[in-house]
Amino acid sequence: MQKVRATFSSCLAVLIIGVLAGYAVMLLPQYAEGETISSSPTITIGSPAQQPVRIDANSSSEAITIRVNGVPYTYYTTVSKSTPSPALKPLVTAPKVPTGLRVVSIGDGQLDVAWNKNSESDLKHYRLAYKPAGGSYKSVFTTGTSYSLTGLENGKKYTLKVKAISNSGAESNYCSFVYATPKAIVPSVPKGLKVVSVGDGQLDVAWNKNSESDLKHYRLAYKPAGGSYKSVFTTGTSYSLTGLENGKKYTLKVKAISNSGAESSYCSFVYATPVNSSPSPSESKVEVKTLAPGTKYATPLYVINSGKPGPVVMVVGGVHGNEKAGYTAARKITEYQISRGTLLVLPEANQLAIKAGRRAASGYSDLNRSFPQTSSQAPKTALSRAIFNAIKEHKVDWLIDLHEGYDYYKNSNTSSVGQTLIYYPANSTRTTAQAIVNDLNKGIKTSNQKFTLLRYPVKGSLARAAGEYLGVRAMIFETCSKPALSTRVNYQTQAVNKLLNTLNMR
Repeated sequence: MQKVRATFSSCLAVLIIGVLAGYAVMLLPQYAEGETISSSPTITIGSPAQQPVRIDANSSSEAITIRVNGVPYTYYTTVSKSTPSPALKPLVTAPKVPTGLRVVSIGDGQLDVAWNKNSESDLKHYRLAYKPAGGSYKSVFTTGTSYSLTGLENGKKYTLKVKAISNSGAESNYCSFVYATPKAIVPSVPKGLKVVSVGDGQLDVAWNKNSESDLKHYRLAYKPAGGSYKSVFTTGTSYSLTGLENGKKYTLKVKAISNSGAESSYCSFVYATPVNSSPSPSESKVEVKTLAPGTKYATPLYVINSGKPGPVVMVVGGVHGNEKAGYTAARKITEYQISRGTLLVLPEANQLAIKAGRRAASGYSDLNRSFPQTSSQAPKTALSRAIFNAIKEHKVDWLIDLHEGYDYYKNSNTSSVGQTLIYYPANSTRTTAQAIVNDLNKGIKTSNQKFTLLRYPVKGSLARAAGEYLGVRAMIFETCSKPALSTRVNYQTQAVNKLLNTLNMR
């Protein structure tokens, strides 16, 4: 079919149509005074002339005369072919409305929904629309018949609806609304809280692990009689509370907290009283010596002597000045009381570096690379020489050097040794080192944050030289610097405590 367009020399409204043969023009005549009258072709219209009149013309340009109430009007036409009409399209059928929309589970900021499958073979996908109370709709598209909506606001009622869409783009109506409210899943109350050991100003506590997969951490709260609660947070299921007041009864309780911040109730209270169980002052004494006296390296060495036979253990912190957890923990350990043997504590081995807050003070070499690397080599600096001589003078049996790494050893693409215990493999060192690692890892949930046991400290380090050339059971303990300082210090003291407990010194 061809369309035709007509143009008239006088003012005339035109409606365009088309015919198969010849030309067709729809005319709405108007009064046109002064037009020339022609005799071919002619049509007469009765009065009033309000409807369009169809006139078939035999050529593309021809005069047409129309009579209205006997008065003739002549129009001159110009007709041309226009663009062909578009092809007819088949009738599109919309899919059926989906049925069975339902909420199958409600979670923390999440709604899991499902609906029945449509029967149409040309279905493209479904459109699931949802909105919170007072909010606007958002939509997701899926080819399946279920969807997990996440990132929702807990406590808000959501409206949900779904429609089907065919391959041609035809859409069904939405189904009936369904309503649901996401809510945070509250963890269960931790069970089994107990005090596993009581020490001098210290309570070691533990509890059973919760089963929730989205648990963030635990909150351990404690207070002395007549005092206020303090809290610590840990991802593990044990904790060593230090700095407590001996002779005061402490109340302890623990709760679980999810990743969304939902908190369980506290568990039942547990009570314990820290006590000083070490020998009396008449049987034990603390002597403070100075290493490298009279030099810029001068630093205190604490010698805690129980007055009873036993191992000699040396704890060193602050070899590197930017590893705060190590020297902070060592400072705490200077206050320890022991039941047998001797405990040497060098809390701030490298005071120049600690004051500078750097691995090594500006202009000075790395202290932990200045110890002998062969049996005939002497320590390289006055400070490393003083430390090495103190180990020989006191006939140290065990040495643990406290350090920190910038990343977790178990992370890929890192050269850091954070969260490791590196021992020199001699005598029974491995067995004791493994016991320390196992004790620490019991309280750590995240796998890449667990401690790893490694062998052979680096050449030139204090632990390597003491182990290889002095026969000391030596190890380097490395925490990762990413957790909070309190957590890192707790790991450091826990490692030392485990060593001393294994040796029956506390």
